[in-house]
Amino acid sequence: TEATSTKYISNAITLAEDLDAEDLNVYLTGYRPNGTNIKVYIRPQHAQDTSSFDNINWIELELIEGARTYSSGGNTNDWKEYRYAVADANKNNGILRYTSTAGTFDSYRTFAIKIVLTAPNIYNVPFVKDYRGIALT
Repeated sequence: TEATSTKYISNAITLAEDLDAEDLNVYLTGYRPNGTNIKVYIRPQHAQDTSSFDNINWIELELIEGARTYSSGGNTNDWKEYRYAVADANKNNGILRYTSTAGTFDSYRTFAIKIVLTAPNIYNVPFVKDYRGIALT
């Protein structure tokens, strides 16, 4: 079983008024040796959602490109590119949908990204060089 080795949570990012996003792509450059994993999540909040941002559930993104791509275990500079996106199961007609204490919402204006690195032991761990989140309208 995998044990969480570390996680990173971005600051909340608020898009400009009238630029609410419907989807998200995250491009990540990482070192991911076989047996480890890099998971990415979004916490969205619609402009009309009155619930506390910190109480909204995280939505796991789907690894779209690079699911079977692993780095060389002996070369920590073997960077690979991965692309994550909102899974269809978390969309309504192609638009991100989530439920909070204030109701169910399509699209978002504020969001945060969480990256979780998992590994079976402390000797063979993944890490991230950089990431880019693109909010799609």
